Amino acid sequence: MWEYVTIDHQTVLVTEYNIEAGDTLKGLILAEIAYGYGVVTILYQKPPNESKLMPSDDIKLAVGDRLIVLATINGLKRIENGEIKQPTWQIMIESAPSEYAIFQGANEIVGISGCSINQARELMNNLPGILPKPLYKHQAQRLLITLKKAFVKARLIINN
Repeated sequence: MWEYVTIDHQTVLVTEYNIEAGDTLKGLILAEIAYGYGVVTILYQKPPNESKLMPSDDIKLAVGDRLIVLATINGLKRIENGEIKQPTWQIMIESAPSEYAIFQGANEIVGISGCSINQARELMNNLPGILPKPLYKHQAQRLLITLKKAFVKARLIINN
């Protein structure tokens, strides 16, 4: 299902996705969908739960989830073809001053990056180190700010 509106001389479609097995969106977090495909998620629902308007970027999609996005025709084609823009930023985590910072840092990494808890804990227990999962710029900046609040010293690295 889709409807459209013209904004600034560009057609923007409102499209609904019901996530199925084998779907190009299955297993991605909403940040990866937003930055990788250039679309804006306006509604998320995990039936039978209530819908969430303007949901958090941290939600990971699974079979059965419902998603409504704003997208250009190009963005929709990229989703259908699985042509996701690759992330180019990484986080160098330099130090964490306490066990609490290590624990909290690992949890924040999992939530914002979508990597596994095992990867995050392995990294945080062996500092300094680079988060092995590349991120999109806004996603990486958000993680950096969140890590700083947990007293974890980190910085951004761009991959070319």
